[in-house]
Amino acid sequence: MARRSPWTRWSRAVEAAIRADPRMAQTADLVVRQGGQLVHRVSFAPGRPRDCFSMTKSVLAMLVGLAVDSGVVTLDDRVEDDATVRDFLTMTRGVASELEDVDRLMELPSGWEQAIRGRAHCWAPGTRFCYDNEAAHLLAIWLSRRVGDLEEYAAERLFGPLGIDEAEWLRDPEGHCFGAAHLRLSADSLAALGQLLLDGGTTSTQRLLDPAWVRAMTTAWTPGGPPENTGYGYLTWVDDDGFFFGGWAGQHTSVFPAYDLVVVTTGLPSLLPADWTPARAAVLAHLRTVPPVQRWQP
Repeated sequence: MARRSPWTRWSRAVEAAIRADPRMAQTADLVVRQGGQLVHRVSFAPGRPRDCFSMTKSVLAMLVGLAVDSGVVTLDDRVEDDATVRDFLTMTRGVASELEDVDRLMELPSGWEQAIRGRAHCWAPGTRFCYDNEAAHLLAIWLSRRVGDLEEYAAERLFGPLGIDEAEWLRDPEGHCFGAAHLRLSADSLAALGQLLLDGGTTSTQRLLDPAWVRAMTTAWTPGGPPENTGYGYLTWVDDDGFFFGGWAGQHTSVFPAYDLVVVTTGLPSLLPADWTPARAAVLAHLRTVPPVQRWQP
């Protein structure tokens, strides 16, 4: 049961704002954790686990971090040509990708990896941000050849220790977990992943991620760009309020370190209004009403 705290009223105000705004009609879940504790949870639509869409990328970054920590890979390993793991994590692979590219890729009956590797490089790797769904999938394929099946690796090294047991991961025609999107998790599981990063990669009983990796993952290495139009770390968005996993149709796991706060908002594409806006907008609007000197202390 969610504990009672000053954040309960805040959470209910966010919930009310979401319910009142027809542009947020696609919202499926709102989960709020503050001070490491659940304070509010509401589902606006039935069904779970949810499709994470591009929030999947941030989970992939965690798996890369586990592999780096164990010495299986390094940031300077090359995924293709001169593009390194670091370049793929920061979306600076060097390809002028468009969001629609991944849709065309997923229409192919086979040969996804070859299609991705066939993209022409337009600038030197490491020099320019360009959001690239195909790059995330290629990184996932590359990583799986070093650590084994990613769904199994995640279950053993990341999900299992956090008590996450409902994960489902879409695969490409060759059986590789799709690195760019379509991992399915519950909103509570997403909150647990956000909490793990907020806590520096540790739980109450063990260290799962190197704290240095968490810092690097949540540092803006580039100014970023579309679709979120904010800074970019390792497959994770970074802004002045903290950092977040982001995905299409209103998928966000937002972490606000100054508030010791994790907020998950998920969305259903089947309910998407024509002029939709993510529920994260309501979360940010309500944070703006709290002067820094009045922030709750955990």
